[in-house]
Order: sequence, then structure tokens, then C-alpha cells
Amino acid sequence: MRDLLAYRIMGDGVNYLTPSATIAGEFARANLLGDGVPLPVRVNGVVAAKVTQGAAQVAFIALGLGWGLGGLVPSLEPWARAARWFCAAAALGAGLLWLTARSRRVRELAELGRGVPGWRGWVSRMPADLLALWAEHPWRVLASVAAFGAGYAWNTGETWLIARSLGVPVDWATALRIEVLSNVVDALLFMVPAKAGTQEAGKTLVFGVLGLSPRAGLAFGLVRHARELIWAAAGLAAYGTRIRPETLAEPRSATI
Repeated sequence: MRDLLAYRIMGDGVNYLTPSATIAGEFARANLLGDGVPLPVRVNGVVAAKVTQGAAQVAFIALGLGWGLGGLVPSLEPWARAARWFCAAAALGAGLLWLTARSRRVRELAELGRGVPGWRGWVSRMPADLLALWAEHPWRVLASVAAFGAGYAWNTGETWLIARSLGVPVDWATALRIEVLSNVVDALLFMVPAKAGTQEAGKTLVFGVLGLSPRAGLAFGLVRHARELIWAAAGLAAYGTRIRPETLAEPRSATI
């Protein structure tokens, strides 16, 4: 469990500080799991975690927009109504997907992929394997989504603490709204490495939309950005330390 936590932090550091649209860290995590685990299992596990993380972020944003912003900002009320409809449709879609995934056809697709030699085989059956995971272990998938969702919600406490430290008297509901809208900005601008400029500009915009001081939003963005950079740098440094012994162990060509 400790190794998995370390791999998670290392992957976050690679994702945050490299211009890879948060993809490079997933390859790093699959590589860190080592050759003791078959490559298809490693990759499918990392992909499954990425999918549940994305689902958790979408759910957090949708729930926050639907019920956290409803009636607060009149201009956002249509988006809040759309988010409530989205939550209902997503719940219905997840149920239908679960029923579909339990069908024999999914297993037939997985077996068809296994008949293809090499890496093309497990890549072609990856969607079927993910559907099979949802069909056979739905509670594990939901637990993963809930854990990631709790992580996004946990940042509300950090938002409240930073805002209070900057002299902005926000309550917990306002801190939640700040975090929800910040996630919207982050999701739209996820391709920007290290959130260069988007963190500060996004928080300035969010604070302005909520009727708070844009200057306080800029200061908030700077503090949050500093914290993220320190965390990501620690993860990237740990990743460099991890792969260095393997690099040094590689045999060198003989010199004549």
C-alpha cells in the first residue's frame, strides 16, 4: 500500500510538470509497478483508475453546480439546472451500462481480443476488460469514484483555510462553490502544464463571479499554485530517485 501511494504521488508530479495533458504520469505509474505484474494488468489498472478519477471530477462538478450554485448566481442558474439533469441522466446511464456489461457479448469481445497476438490483443480488448470490471466488481469501481470524489471535496477545507488566512471571510458553502468553479476551470484548461497562469487567472475569475474581491482571488491562486508546485516537485524528485538506480545498473558498452 505504501508503494502504491508513492507511485500515485510520483505520477502526479510527472503529470503536473510535463506538457502531456496529464497522460505521461499514467505511463510512469504503469512502469513503476514493475515486471512482476503483466503489462496488460498494469495498463488496465492505471486506465481504470484514470477513468474513475475523471468520473469523480465530473460528478463533483455536476453536483456542485446543480445544488451548490443553484439560486446563488442568477446567470449560472441555467447551468445549474443542466447539471441537475446531467446527474439524473448519468445515474441512469451507469445503471444501463452495468446491465449491458453483464451480458455475454462483453466476454465474447474480451476473448476475441485475447486471440490477437502481441500488444494489439490486450489493447483491443481493453474496453471489454473495463466493462467486465464494472460488471463483476461494481462496488470496487464505485469505491474508487467515491475516494477520488472525497479527494476533490477535501480541497474545500484547504480553500476555506487559505481564504481565511488571506482575510477573506468565506463560509463553508462559499468555499465549496469556489472549489467547484475552480475544478471547472482546471478541467477546461487541463492541457496547460503546471497550470502556468491558469491557476491565478482562474481564481481571479471565480472570485469575481461569486462577488468576492478579484485581488483576493489572485492572491489565493498564487498560494494554491505554490502548494501544488511543491507537491508536484516532490513527486517528480521521488520519481527521479526511483529510476536512477535502474539507469545506473544498465551495462555500459566496452571501450576499446
